[in-house]
Amino acid sequence: MEEDCGMDDGALAVRLAAADHVGAAGEALLDHLMADGWPLPSLYLESGGRLRCQGVRGYWQVLDGIPPGVGVIGSTFAGGVSQLVRRDDHAVFLEAVPDIAVEVCAPIRADGRVIGVVSVESHDDLPDDPLARLERCAALYANRLTALGGPPQEFPAQRLGRHASRLAELTDAEEIHEYTLAAACDLAAMSSSMIVRFDEAGSPQLCGRTGLLASPNVPLSTDGMATIASWVAPGTSCYTMGEASGAGFLGHEVFRDAGACAMIAVPLSARGQRLGVLVVADAAPIQPRTDDVGLLDLLATQVAGGLLTAKALADLRDSAARDPLTGLGHHASFNAALTAARQDTARPQAVILIDVDRFKQVNDTFGHLAGDEVLIDVAAALTGALRDGRSMYRIGGDEFATVVDGVDEDEAMAVAARLRAATAAAGHTTSIGVAVAVAGESDKALLARADTALYAVKAAGRD
Repeated sequence: MEEDCGMDDGALAVRLAAADHVGAAGEALLDHLMADGWPLPSLYLESGGRLRCQGVRGYWQVLDGIPPGVGVIGSTFAGGVSQLVRRDDHAVFLEAVPDIAVEVCAPIRADGRVIGVVSVESHDDLPDDPLARLERCAALYANRLTALGGPPQEFPAQRLGRHASRLAELTDAEEIHEYTLAAACDLAAMSSSMIVRFDEAGSPQLCGRTGLLASPNVPLSTDGMATIASWVAPGTSCYTMGEASGAGFLGHEVFRDAGACAMIAVPLSARGQRLGVLVVADAAPIQPRTDDVGLLDLLATQVAGGLLTAKALADLRDSAARDPLTGLGHHASFNAALTAARQDTARPQAVILIDVDRFKQVNDTFGHLAGDEVLIDVAAALTGALRDGRSMYRIGGDEFATVVDGVDEDEAMAVAARLRAATAAAGHTTSIGVAVAVAGESDKALLARADTALYAVKAAGRD
């Protein structure tokens, strides 16, 4: 007989041996702890990245879906170390039931990893050596759980909810694509996936693929991707039936040639917009269940909505970084580009400032609408004269600027001459100042030299 509690561990072993399923094993553990004098026991197992309550004794309500690392239960799971925590002296204690004095928590291990925790809260001090006692109980429970087949599997709806929750956090299209490829395989229990999306012109574009569909032996032409997308164009989904000799749709050969014996295709559509198609495939002749296809449909709808939101946010960020009149980057964007370019100390950088000559006279004589047309013309001419992916910025009323890297002074002056010629061809004269950075020079000093050069040109007669 144990000295610290009223019952020996053999009693728990007997209870657990009588349990014929996982739920019954949990009930046996909790009943034993209550009978052994532990006032508020609870059992949690990990499912979908959260700790889910499998049962309690003595509570009217409980916390559930505890993230690893949160509270005593979450931190015990994350650290894999038993804890005895008093409310008044530990930061991880979560206040729930009033007047709890102490909580003891032990990890549950199976196959070398932590799969859950067993916890006991008490309004009073617990008997001597409660950690060792609870650890023995956790070990006995883990052994029986393993014998019964391990922890309960995550329900399909729980998996879908977990993936939807993660997708809701993503705002970058590439990240959404990457996550979706893995999530689709998880939901469909297949090993390969592919995303095809339509560009602004309506042409299908491959946005990612994994597994056997990513093999170089799988040719995906534009016409082939369009054919695959057409299978789900009406808003329907489609899937294989597990019959090797069965008839397939037009274009299905690309999957068979890749070694796929099973396939599901669902539309990527949301808010009345058809974005593309999501495909999963596997080498095994699996016949998908309608319920599984339905889950994939729901995932695809969530993905499509996330992609539309990501595009709206990207458009908003791009708009915020641009001058609304000319479409060029604004002053802040220019400063950011200059700072980024100057991080490369191995390549020289030049700043070129451009000022439209006599712009005030245009505004005063012909009005601001005419002035706006001049700015739009000049912006287009300057942008067209730049090369190698360089960008032009409007940094003031009639002032433009660009950063040119990897050039010496002669090369920078040649770029400036090309810009001047382009604006002249558009019917507008400009004054241009050029400064090539020297070692150790600040951005502010570099800009000041370019500005000085610009005003020297203007003082000398412009153009």
